[in-house]
This record gives sequence, structure tokens and C-alpha cells, in this order.
Amino acid sequence: MKKADTQQQGRTQQDVSSLAAYLLGGREERGLSAADLAQRAGLPLPAITALENGRFAEVGPPVFVRGYLIRYCRALGLAEEAVLERYRALGLAEPPPLRLRGEPDGSAPRGQGVLRPFTYLLVLVLLAYGGWRGFELVSTYLAGSGTSGTTTTSDAGVRQELALPNAAPPPATSAAAGSAPVAPPLASAAPPAPPPEPVARAATAEAATLQPSPAASAAAPSATAAVTPSVANTPAASAPAAAADAEARLELEFTAASWAEVRDGGGRILLNGTLRAGSARTLTGKAPFKIALGNAQAVRLKLDGAPVDTAVYAPKRGTVSRFTLGADQAAGSGD
Repeated sequence: MKKADTQQQGRTQQDVSSLAAYLLGGREERGLSAADLAQRAGLPLPAITALENGRFAEVGPPVFVRGYLIRYCRALGLAEEAVLERYRALGLAEPPPLRLRGEPDGSAPRGQGVLRPFTYLLVLVLLAYGGWRGFELVSTYLAGSGTSGTTTTSDAGVRQELALPNAAPPPATSAAAGSAPVAPPLASAAPPAPPPEPVARAATAEAATLQPSPAASAAAPSATAAVTPSVANTPAASAPAAAADAEARLELEFTAASWAEVRDGGGRILLNGTLRAGSARTLTGKAPFKIALGNAQAVRLKLDGAPVDTAVYAPKRGTVSRFTLGADQAAGSGD
């Protein structure tokens, strides 16, 4: 075996020397120096010297050697195909082919190529889930900011509406409040001043001449009695009007976020919007109040300072409750 290898190496060395002598002879036949050939072929002088001495390994890998041989032959007019064939016959070792990084080389475990697509799919699913969760959090934050702005605007409108009745109370309320002190002056009105003495004497003489009839005497007291009750009943008649126009106070406390709408007895909207947890509102208006709560379990009510039983507005199903609340009635119907 070693003898065969030695013989093979000897033949290869002879072929290398023969190819180098062929190249050198071609240059000398044309009367060119190594430097002239290097300038004509565009090759470095050390490469020309290495080729002509058979030191192909000094030139570089076989791919570079073949390129130098082609340019050498073209500069001298030699048969490049014959020279390349003689170089291939030398059997010099070729470098392994170049591969891109990550390109499978067949040495990887058998199942690795099969599991790789599933790994990519798992990564894509995780990225999609993370993106969806992020979008949900951003949407929730933006929705909370918009609700807060709406609530602030609604509260400002409610405060403005509540300030108007306090600034300019209705004339009916003023009349009702002032009707009580007006009645006593009517009842205690001073009697008319006595007529002058001549007139009194004439009236006395006339009274002595004309005797009043019993029917007229009875009619006078009855007329007086008829007039007196009407004057005395004036404050009593104004009291219901004052009670009807009086405003009730409604207090709402929110232990959690809830939507609420409140209308007074006149149909005026006192509150409409979403209230945050821990907030409270105090409203005044004509009773009864028509109330709608989106999260009734999270709302506590007081009417004129008195707590309202939660059974009045507890929803029968769900969380939404619509009911009517007044000073003399409290009827609830939960949605």
C-alpha cells in the first residue's frame, strides 16, 4: 500500500514538472522575460515564477491556479484547454464547496429539520398573542380616558343646571313662601275710621226711623261668615302649591364605576354619564325622580338625607335598574 502511494506521488511530481517545463518553454520560445509576461498577462511576478517551477500551492487554491493558467496561456497564445486538462490530471485536492451559514449539511439530527417549522410557528403564535394583548390594553386605556372626559363634561353641565335654580328661584316658590306672612295682615286689618259727628247723627236718626227687618239682620252675619272663611283659607290653599314646587335633594355614592341617568319630575336631566368608583353626586329637583343605573349594586342613594333601601332599586336580573323615587313613594323595577 505504501509502495503504491509512493509510486503515485512520483508520477504526480513528474506531471507537475512536465507542466511547469511546458509553460516555461512557451515563454522562452517567444523571447519574453518573466517580468514582461507578468506585465502582459496582468499577473504578479511571484505567481509567474511559481507556475513555471511547479509550485502551484504557493499561488493559492486550485480555483485561483486555473485562473492564472488561463491568463498565462492567453498572453502567450498557448492552448488553454490542454493546459487546464493536464492540471486537472494532477489530482490536486479541491477545497470543500462553500455553503451559506445555516445551510443544512446533512450531519444534523434526523428530527431537527422536521421540528424547525413547528418552532417558527410557535414563535409566530407567541408574537401574535403579545400583540393582541398589547392592543387590548391600549384600547382599554383609551376607552377609560374618553369616558373620563365625557363624565367631566356631564358633571360641568349638571353643575351649571343646578346653579340656575339657586341663582334665580321660580316666582311660584317666592309667592308660596310669602303667602304665609301676608294672610295675618288681612285678618287683622284696622276698622274704618268713624264718620264725622254730623254724619253719625244722621245715620242714627235714619236707623231710628227705618227699623231693619229680621231677614236682613240674619243675612248680615251669614255674609260676614262667608267672607271670613275665604280669607282664613288663603294660606291653607297656598300650602299645597308650595309643597308641589319644593325641591328634593338626591345623593348618589358610587363604590364602583357605573353609568347613571337621573331626571326630575319635570323631565329635566340632572345627571347622565359614567361615574368613577369613589365619586359622589348631590342633585336637587322636583320629585319624583326617574333613575336608571347601569351597575345598581355599586350605588348608594339618599333622599333628603335619608338612606334609600337597596331593595327598592335592586335589579331582578342583570345589573341595570330603572325605577322611580319620590318623597312619598319608592317603587323599583330592575332590568
